[in-house]
Amino acid sequence: FALEETYEQTRDTINTNVSALGYIGGAGFSFGFIALTLVWLARSDGRRPILYALAGILVAYPMAEGILIASRSPILYTAIILFLLARFTGAFRSLLRSPTFLMFGGLVLLSIFQIIYEIRTLEGGGYEELLTEAYRLAGMAVYAAPPRWIVNYLTESDGSGIVAKLLNVWVHTEQHLTHSWIVYCVDFDNLLDGVLGWGGIHLNMPLRVVSAMTGDNISYNPFEHGMDEGMYATALSYVYYDFGPFGPLFAALFGFAVTWVHARALELPERWLPLHALLSVTCVMVMVENPLLGGLGGFAIWGFLLYAFLHFVVSIISRSDSALDDARAPAEKRDLQNSGTPEMQRSEEHTSELQ
Repeated sequence: FALEETYEQTRDTINTNVSALGYIGGAGFSFGFIALTLVWLARSDGRRPILYALAGILVAYPMAEGILIASRSPILYTAIILFLLARFTGAFRSLLRSPTFLMFGGLVLLSIFQIIYEIRTLEGGGYEELLTEAYRLAGMAVYAAPPRWIVNYLTESDGSGIVAKLLNVWVHTEQHLTHSWIVYCVDFDNLLDGVLGWGGIHLNMPLRVVSAMTGDNISYNPFEHGMDEGMYATALSYVYYDFGPFGPLFAALFGFAVTWVHARALELPERWLPLHALLSVTCVMVMVENPLLGGLGGFAIWGFLLYAFLHFVVSIISRSDSALDDARAPAEKRDLQNSGTPEMQRSEEHTSELQ
């Protein structure tokens, strides 16, 4: 996408300038997580530093893109997926098992998120009021308004000071985590026309590829059928708008798939560990949102599924080649026994010539 003058204009280019090749490339960039996982699983002292660098660049790309469009989700999910993959593979054991390091890393992430939010809100929202008013006027505040005493304190202090900064971060985090539960309840009453997605929401990414190729919009937009415009609406709201009364069955199938992938990751981590990490994030975020439907998570789920399929195909081919080599070995051994060594063959040929 093209970089524009403001964050808001740059974000808009995502919806207008992405081609079918762009969606495929977005899924391909998720292979950076896979590359890093394989490097950590190998634990080889002879692993070249260039491999770490290349994998790191691929992993850093979605995080850098998130910063350019003032979006926090790619940064958050990149950090969580990297943390899970490192824990699963045993990498950086001394750091990632340290409560001090984890608390420090969490505070750094929250600070980055707060800075991005303030820049984006003040630039794109056109607020003439104090930033503290943005918390009260934002869409999330409709469902999770900050306590009056916090608003009063932030207003009186003009948002300055360490206490005000901590309250800013706390209020914003709390709004993210709680307003989606209320939106989840509201959404059950808003589906007035009865039009369901029937997979159009959860297959949003491949449908967007087809739409980009054909020029026709064939995707399903739940917001056009009553879903509330809150920041997040939990993963269950999307299940309801996609499958209606069959939502519980879909949720049960998803739970079965998560369990199955977990078991496969224990047996063959080289193939299933990236997908297992992403599904683990999704299970944690169920009551906030669904990370698999858009952004980094939407690209990653299809990239990890594609990788698992490719790994399976390569394994089949490798086993076929190995079986063919094993089948050839006895025949070659018999031929060698019958004909003797190459030196013996040359000696016999030389004797024949002399004769």
